[in-house]
Amino acid sequence: MTGLPVRLGDWSYSLYLTHMLSANFFGLVWGRVAMPGLLDNAIALPLILLGCTLVAWASFSLFEQPVTGQSKKLGQRIFGQLRPAAAQV
Repeated sequence: MTGLPVRLGDWSYSLYLTHMLSANFFGLVWGRVAMPGLLDNAIALPLILLGCTLVAWASFSLFEQPVTGQSKKLGQRIFGQLRPAAAQV
């Protein structure tokens, strides 16, 4: 499986961590320009979801991936290549 579903899966933890802050921010911004009525809400929801997804992508790409890569390198430098212990019978 490749493509967008895999990418969304990669971004899911970042989305979990950032969605409330992002949704509140975009909701506040939208509240300043919105007009009363259902049409504005129908437009706002997809835009806020898209905004939250973009924030999750940025968080994953600019923070999570580099930190994970560096922590793996640091772990290898400190502990070396760990090998599983041989099974005893």
